[in-house]
Amino acid sequence: MQIVIDIPEEMYAEIIDENGIDTMLIPYEDIIKNGTPLPKGHGRLIDADALMEYCQNDKSKVIDCNDIARFPTIIRREE
Repeated sequence: MQIVIDIPEEMYAEIIDENGIDTMLIPYEDIIKNGTPLPKGHGRLIDADALMEYCQNDKSKVIDCNDIARFPTIIRREE
């Protein structure tokens, strides 16, 4: 299962710091409860807002598969 969670940047920095963090201080239950489950079998997720901005810059532009393929992946495909 994959979920998207929202945590403060400071907490993220402490977690990835090589010294780690006292895990008793992290409210995992609340973080997970407030996360957004991703649908099983989802494809790669891109920044749709960035794609729309790309189109807004040239209103006559028609999006094709090559345009979509070149946008960076935000969350990788679930295996």
